[in-house]
Amino acid sequence: MYALWERARGRRASAALLPLILLLALWPVAVSAHAFLDTSNPTANAVVATSPSEIKMEFTERIVPSASSAQLYNADAVKVATPASHIGATAYELILPLPPNLPKGTYTVQWQNVSADDGHPNNGYFAFTIGTQSNIVLPSPPPAPALNTAIVSLASISRWLSLLGLAGLIGSLLIWRWVIVPAIAELTEPNQRRIARNIRRFAYASIAVAVVGSILIAVAQARTSGGVNLGSLWTILGQSRFGRLLLLGDALLLVLAAILWRPNFWSRSTGWRTRWFELLIIALAPLPDALNSHAAAIGDGAQSAVTTDWLHLVAASVWIGGLLTLVIGLVLVRSLSLEHRRGVYAEAIPRFSTIAIIATITLGVTGFYAAWLEVGNLDALLHTTYGHTLIVKLVTIVPLLALGAVNLLVVGPAMRRGVKYVHHFGRIVAAEAVLGVTIFAIVGVLTGLPTAREVVTFSSGHPAYSYN
Repeated sequence: MYALWERARGRRASAALLPLILLLALWPVAVSAHAFLDTSNPTANAVVATSPSEIKMEFTERIVPSASSAQLYNADAVKVATPASHIGATAYELILPLPPNLPKGTYTVQWQNVSADDGHPNNGYFAFTIGTQSNIVLPSPPPAPALNTAIVSLASISRWLSLLGLAGLIGSLLIWRWVIVPAIAELTEPNQRRIARNIRRFAYASIAVAVVGSILIAVAQARTSGGVNLGSLWTILGQSRFGRLLLLGDALLLVLAAILWRPNFWSRSTGWRTRWFELLIIALAPLPDALNSHAAAIGDGAQSAVTTDWLHLVAASVWIGGLLTLVIGLVLVRSLSLEHRRGVYAEAIPRFSTIAIIATITLGVTGFYAAWLEVGNLDALLHTTYGHTLIVKLVTIVPLLALGAVNLLVVGPAMRRGVKYVHHFGRIVAAEAVLGVTIFAIVGVLTGLPTAREVVTFSSGHPAYSYN
C-alpha cells in the first residue's frame, strides 16, 4: 500500500512539473509586441536626387503577407498608382515598387501590417523627397487605413473572456478553500452542499468562458491574417510561440477541471500535499498569459517583466475572481436566513479582506513597475491611446478600492452587532464584482494596443510619422 501511495505521489509531482518545464521552454525571447517600422530605403525624411525604383521597409517582426501592404501618396495626400506591394527577401521586409520617373517633390508612404509572431496589427507612414532641399514641402497626412472594427472588437472581447474565465476559476478555487469553507462551518449540511454546488457550477462555467475566449483569440488572430480556416488556425496554434502558449494555457485549465472533478476537493478536510499541488497548478495557470503579454516583448529584463506581469495576473484573478465567487456562492444563495447570512458574512469578510489586501498591495507594486516599463513618462501617458486606456483603468479602480474599504471598515464590524447591514454587504460586493469585470474588459483592450513606450520610442527614434 505504501508503495502504491509513493507511486501515486510521484505521478502527481510529475504532472505538476510538466507544465512548468513547458513554460520554461517557452520563456520570453527578444520579441516586439507589434511589428514597427525599423528601417526603410529611402529612409524617413530623406532627400534623394532621382526617383527610386522601389521603397524597401524592414519591420521589427515578421509580417503576414496577405495582411500587410503599402501605398504611395503625394504631398496633397492623393494616392499615386503603383504596382502592388509584396514581401521582400525575408518575412521582415515589405517592398513597394514605384513607377519610373516620379516628379520631384515630397511623398508619403503609408504602411499597414499584421505581425506573424503575435497577430497584432499596426500601421503608420513616413515621408521622403525626390529632388533637392528646395523641393521639400510639409505633406498632408494620407488617410488612415480602414480599421476592421469587427476584428478589433473580437480580439478585445476574446481577451476579456479569457481573463475573466481564468479569474473566476482561480477565485472560486482559492476562496472556496480559504474563505467560504470556514465561514459556512456552522450551517446545516444541506445549505453547505447547496453553496458548494453553486461554486462548483461557477468554476466549471469559468473554465468554459476561458476556453471560449481562447478559441476566439485564435479566430481573431486568423482573421487578421486573412481568413479563418484550418490552415491558418494550424499556423497560429501549432507553428508559433503565441499559439503554443495558448494551447498550454488551455491544458492547464483542463488540469484544474480534473482537480475540480475530484469529490474530495469539495470536502472540508484534505491533506496538505493535495492543497499544495492545487496551489501550484493555480499559480501556473496565468503564466502562459504573462508569457504572451507586452512584458515578454521588453527585450532586456523580459524575465523580470514577465514575472511581474504573472504576479499581477494572479493577484487580479484572486481579487476579482474572489468577488465573483462571493456573489455566486453567498450573496445569491436565497435559502439562508438573515441571521445565518450575518454569521457567514461576518466570518467571511475578515478572511477575504486579508486575501484582498495582499492582492491589492501586489497589484499596486507590480502595476507601478509595469506602468514604468510600458509607459515610462507622463507625456507618453497623456498622448498615446495606450496611456488614455490605462488612465480609464486606473480611474475605474478607485471606486472599487473605496467599496472594499467600506465593507472592511464599516459593514464588517457593524454586521457582528446585528443583521441591519447584511443586505448592504451583498449590494457592495455585487457592485465591486461589476467594476472588476469592467476592469478586465479594459485590460482586454490594453493588451491589443502597442505600449505607450513603444509608440514614443519608435516615433522619436525614427524620423517618421505614425498614426499611433
